[in-house]
This record gives sequence, structure tokens and C-alpha cells, in this order.
Amino acid sequence: NAADEGTSNLPLGIVGVFSELRYGATDEGANIAFPDSSRSLTVKLGTISSFPEAGLVVIPSITLKGQSGTGANAFVPIDTSATIVGAGINAIYSPLRFLHLRAGGTIDIGWQEAVFNSADTSDTRLWNASVFGGVSVDVWRNQRAKLSISDQLAYSSSHADYAPTNSIDASDGHVLSNTLSVIGTYDLTDATRASVSAGLVSLLDSKVLAGEDPLDPNYGIVSLGLSHDVSEHLTIY
Repeated sequence: NAADEGTSNLPLGIVGVFSELRYGATDEGANIAFPDSSRSLTVKLGTISSFPEAGLVVIPSITLKGQSGTGANAFVPIDTSATIVGAGINAIYSPLRFLHLRAGGTIDIGWQEAVFNSADTSDTRLWNASVFGGVSVDVWRNQRAKLSISDQLAYSSSHADYAPTNSIDASDGHVLSNTLSVIGTYDLTDATRASVSAGLVSLLDSKVLAGEDPLDPNYGIVSLGLSHDVSEHLTIY
């Protein structure tokens, strides 16, 4: 919120810390020959640093993620479990109150175990890096509400090293995507804010790792959010 309102009134240095707990679930559709499903739990910790003279807020973070999945191929069922550690940075530059430029990136390293037919195991080392940049413009606002349009371009690259018993030693993948979003926020009270966004993701170029299903070139994302200031120094969201 401080970045959206401008940074000129923020002190120099670290102005906040945050922690997040995320749960995610994916299930492929029945139209896929061998659909996969997965569940993930992620812990994220970070700090918020302000550079008011430059109109800049910088947010570094670290993550720890556990993931499990089930699937199959033409021969056997496959169960997977993975642990992923990562780090990221997000920078927000606001040259004007209504204009916000964003850039950042992440890097993740992980280890995955696949169990075939509840017997044979295979270990894989995973690596992923991503960068993104974008701009958001506040097209309308009053004392309680704000409507913004955002566009973000992102590129991610993945690499997997497989166990020697696999038919291939390694695999590479990448995704170049553009996300166009409309974002609305509304202050329900002086301490509580609601938000909603709708975005269209377009994959400009993509290559999946060996054995994975091709990605849909276009899809939508709808997000709902709620934050509440418990006190002057504590917010839950």
C-alpha cells in the first residue's frame, strides 16, 4: 500500500517484514489421457525496504516449498514428492502517484522423487529462474476506491537433471508470457481493504520439460483479496 501511495513519506531503509503461507492445488482435466494432480505448501519470508529519494520500494524474499503429486503414463502410476528452496526480489518504482513500474526475478532449486508403481524410485534435480517487468496505471480513484490497469511481461527457464536410469539425462523448458490485468481496490473501512483483479495470460512462447503436457496458450486468472490493519504496525491479508 505504501508503494501505491508514493514513497516520499516513507523513512529510508527497512520499513517492514512479512510472512506468507500458501496452499495450492492443481488437477488436469479428464480430456487429457493421463491427468495429473498436485498439492503444494509454501512458506515465504521477506523484508520491505524504502528509498524515498528515488521513489523506490525493494522487496527481497526467500521461500520453502513442499509439493506432492499423482499421475500415470501408459505403463504405470507415478507418485511424486518435491522440496524446493528459492529466493526472489521485487522492485516498485513510482515516478508519479498514478504510475508504478515493477521489475524483479526469482531463482529456485529443488529435488523431486518419483515412485513408479509404488516400487521403483527415480530422483530428479530441478532448477528454475525467472525475470519479469511491468507497468500499472491508476486510471480512476477517489478517497476509498481505485481502478488500475497492469501489464507484465515475464520469462522463466527450467532445467531438470534426471537419474541415470532414465531414458534421457536432462531436459530444458521455458515460458515467455504476457499478463494484462484490471485491478480494483476498495476501502471497506479505514482499516480494511478489499481487492479484485481479472487477468488474461498469453503465452508468447513455451517449451515444457520432457514428458509434460503442452501448456494452454491463453488462460484467465481471477483473484480476490482482503487485508486488515490489526494495529498501526500489523496487517493480515
